[in-house]
Amino acid sequence: MRIQFGSGTAILDNGTGAPIAIVDDANPQRHFLLDATATWHTMDYAWGSGYVVTSQGEAQWVSPDSVECDGELEQVIFALRGTGLELAITRTGGEVFAERYEWRNVTSEMVTITGLGIQTPFNDRYPGAKKALTECVNAHVFAGGAWSWVLAKPMDGHGNMLGLIVKEELVNAYSIQSRNQVTYSDVRGHIVLQVTDHAVNPDSFGGQTVICLQPGESYALSWGLGLYADEIVLGRHPCACGIQFDERESG
Repeated sequence: MRIQFGSGTAILDNGTGAPIAIVDDANPQRHFLLDATATWHTMDYAWGSGYVVTSQGEAQWVSPDSVECDGELEQVIFALRGTGLELAITRTGGEVFAERYEWRNVTSEMVTITGLGIQTPFNDRYPGAKKALTECVNAHVFAGGAWSWVLAKPMDGHGNMLGLIVKEELVNAYSIQSRNQVTYSDVRGHIVLQVTDHAVNPDSFGGQTVICLQPGESYALSWGLGLYADEIVLGRHPCACGIQFDERESG
């Protein structure tokens, strides 16, 4: 399955609906996302998978309960059993590749969310000089609440950058997974964007929120992914809302 956006294409897994590649039509050899060539990258870390911690329990989502895609719109549903929530993911094309994650309280009582993170496996690694320069990216992350973004820059400095800009609600923290004796320092690891990390570290990044949902209420996070020639073009994009991209504030 494929969704076109701007000058790029999002390639989606036929079974799970998860994005497995973002392709720049002008530079198709650039791999913005991790793929199967990294043996430590598994479906548990697929783009858009994640975890949630609530007052009723914990769950991870990887395999959806339903996937519908018509080439321009994808809708994916996860029944997050044991948490009191259902997750609906909507993906669309256009000027940017837009994703919207909506968690809905499907119980008859209030549900509080204290942990919520989404996998964003940018291809930030060093498999060797030639491969790194031609295929990989440096991912700069700023988890600044409503002012949050990720900028994946080609390691050789040539070609479009992939920018992720939060448009609705907040990203209050981020974490790195898969740094171990196999990956070592040549691998950045799996980047997890976190709406809240209150369950683990309530004081991190200046303080983590608790989300309270009454029966039937929802919490929705959305962002747009686009291909940009440089930071100036990205900063002028309507999705950026005047953001100035300063690497001194990123990792």
